[in-house]
Amino acid sequence: GGYFLRVALQPGFTQAVVNLADLYRIQGREAEGEKILRQALRGDPHHAPTQHALGLMLIGQKRLPEALAALAEAYRLGSDNPRYGYVYAVTLNSVGQTVLAARTLEKVLAKHTHDRDTLMALAGFQRAAGNLNVALDYAQRLAALDADQ
Repeated sequence: GGYFLRVALQPGFTQAVVNLADLYRIQGREAEGEKILRQALRGDPHHAPTQHALGLMLIGQKRLPEALAALAEAYRLGSDNPRYGYVYAVTLNSVGQTVLAARTLEKVLAKHTHDRDTLMALAGFQRAAGNLNVALDYAQRLAALDADQ
């Protein structure tokens, strides 16, 4: 309701907005979710989780150029979270920007050497590009992580 939204949009409550927007997305109310995310970003434009949530919301609406801008910003602001770079790279790849996608994943992997999703994506990208030895290297690194578990 209105009261919760007013409270959630106060500074410091941005995670509540992200959660509410995700609930709206699940309910098929993307326009409402996008609206509150954009309101939250006006108050705190440097909140990586909100930028990421907006990017995901826009992907669901097939608005990929706008989604890429939000996902790029989330990755820039929140490089401590490998998921932001991974999702940004996968989205880049989906619009044919494969070289930038692979470069982004390499940067994520340099900072998060044990991120399974990033290793798996890099192995897949390299295999698709015909770089089988490089793909095998990533797959072996992934297998070594699994062996350590």
